[in-house]
Amino acid sequence: MKIYKQGFEDTRYFGDNSIACQGLPWRLLAVRRVYKGEICLGLYLSASLHKNRFAPEEKYLVDCELTLMNQRKGRSGNVSRRLVNHPLPYSDNGVTHYGWGCPAVIPFHELLSPSAGFVIEDSIIVHCDFTATRC
Repeated sequence: MKIYKQGFEDTRYFGDNSIACQGLPWRLLAVRRVYKGEICLGLYLSASLHKNRFAPEEKYLVDCELTLMNQRKGRSGNVSRRLVNHPLPYSDNGVTHYGWGCPAVIPFHELLSPSAGFVIEDSIIVHCDFTATRC
């Protein structure tokens, strides 16, 4: 998923395309949000746009790694968040969720710092590896 810098003032950015896994379309979502008093970039994997496609008895276990890619040549420093065996959908305080993510992958001041290497040609790149196993 590529996100362009001029869109960073918005609060939500969706990946251009969904990808099918277990017959469901999954999408990446990047969110600009305040987390513990700091403006951060959050990353999520979601089937929530398609929750009406879930049968009540459908359950999945999701393994996922979301990675914000460092775009500087010859430089390491990708930022990743990993999830193992997370049930979907799941309930939290009576609300059913159809996705998973991390609310604070990186503070915006670090993301936008030219020396960090995450924003090149006004875009960031987010990579997602995941499997969804039907239970």
